[in-house]
Amino acid sequence: MKELDLAALVSAAPQALDYVLPGFVRGTVGALISPGGIGKSYWSMALALAIAGGAQADLTGLSPAEGKVLLLTAEDPKQVLALRLQAMCEALGLAAARQAQVFEQLKLYNLFEEGPLDVLDPAAHKQLIAAAAGARLVILDTLSRFHSRDENDAKEMKVVMAALEAIAHKSGAAVLYLHHANKAAVLNGVASSAQASRGSSVLTDNARWAAFLASMTEGEARRHGISSEEAPGYVRWNISKQNYGAAAPDRWYRRNAQGVLLPCVLPVRAGTAALPADAMPREEL
Repeated sequence: MKELDLAALVSAAPQALDYVLPGFVRGTVGALISPGGIGKSYWSMALALAIAGGAQADLTGLSPAEGKVLLLTAEDPKQVLALRLQAMCEALGLAAARQAQVFEQLKLYNLFEEGPLDVLDPAAHKQLIAAAAGARLVILDTLSRFHSRDENDAKEMKVVMAALEAIAHKSGAAVLYLHHANKAAVLNGVASSAQASRGSSVLTDNARWAAFLASMTEGEARRHGISSEEAPGYVRWNISKQNYGAAAPDRWYRRNAQGVLLPCVLPVRAGTAALPADAMPREEL
């Protein structure tokens, strides 16, 4: 152990925290948790593009600062990733020249076809730290594909989380892992809870930040005047846990025909008067 010099800490000039997303500090570990099929992979790729390309490539509506991003995906074949990326570039209206600039900052690794990468394997761990050097963000899609431990075992998940923390600390990047919500949280309508994560509570207890994606509920659809037929196309994002920031407002996305989540603003009901079922949100793009 190394004792800190308290006098030096107090006298040092304050250094502002470097936020990758609201409340999510560079050099720490965070989670994006949702039930399957909601759009975690779409949203995380959109986030990667937004950080790599700045305002002209932002589908998140969060305006993150620009920088290098590593996106490691282990669930989808290359042709699926290609379709997803093409759909996002089309939604953004990115010309070929601008795409090239964005892709200079975005490094995409397809572990589905390359084979598994275990963050607890010393060689793979070292390789990932080296690749992440100087990056703002590393995304792991999804966490269960990057280790072989029992996710319900608290001791084993502490080891996995410690490995992610080491990657974040040594590389200086924020590490965001994608993970599924547990079935009970989904069935009980609390998938937006900080404890909705599948497996041991260590996975969120030891993370410094967690966000969620959730489908629009029947009550939310009624409050915003969205028809029951259209409601499944809307997804809510917010932060369920953060240690370094203030509460943030909900953000809504509307899924287009290609599956891309586009930021939108929901209509606000006045009093108790219901809006027409076809009163649709306007897209921000």
